[in-house]
Amino acid sequence: MRKKAQMALDEQPVAKRNYAKASEQADLSAQEQSIDMREFEFTKAPINWIPAAILVATPIAAAVITPWYLWTHEVSAPVWGVFGAFMVWTGISITAGYHRLLSHRAYKAHPIVKNFLLLGSTLAVQGSAFDWVSGHRTHHRHVDDRLDDPYSAQRGFWFSHIGWMLRNYLAVNLIIKTFLI
Repeated sequence: MRKKAQMALDEQPVAKRNYAKASEQADLSAQEQSIDMREFEFTKAPINWIPAAILVATPIAAAVITPWYLWTHEVSAPVWGVFGAFMVWTGISITAGYHRLLSHRAYKAHPIVKNFLLLGSTLAVQGSAFDWVSGHRTHHRHVDDRLDDPYSAQRGFWFSHIGWMLRNYLAVNLIIKTFLI
C-alpha cells in the first residue's frame, strides 16, 4: 500500500525548474520542496497594475511634456533654482532621512530636522516612512536570499531596482508583518 502511495506521489506534477526525474524528486527534503513551491508562486505573482502603470507612464509623459513645455514657455533662472533645490532636498531626505536616520538609526536628529527630512522624503514619492523603513530592514535581514529579500539582487539588476514594484510578490507583501514581529 505504501509503495502505491509513493508511486502516486511521484506521478504528481511538481513545480520545479530543473525538471528532475520523479525518482530524484522523491529524495528531495521537505524544505527544498517548499522552496520550489515558493519559487513557483513567485513566478506567478499577479501584476501590481497601479505602480506598473505609473512607472511606465511617467517617463513617457516626461519625455513628451518636458520638451514641449520648455519649447513653448520661457523658464526663468529662479524656476531652475527651485527645481535644483528640490532635487537636492528630496535626494538628501531619502539618503539622510529614510535610510540613515530611520532605517539604520545611525544618528539622532532634532525634531525640526527630522520633519524637514520627512517632508523632503514625502516629496520624493517613495512611499511612507513606515513602508520604506520596514522594506529596507527586511532587505538587510535577508540580504541576498532569493525568496525572502524583497529586493534580491540575485534576481537581477532590473528586479532589484524597479521590478519588485511591478508585481504583488509575497516577500514584498510580508514586509509590514516582518517589521511588526
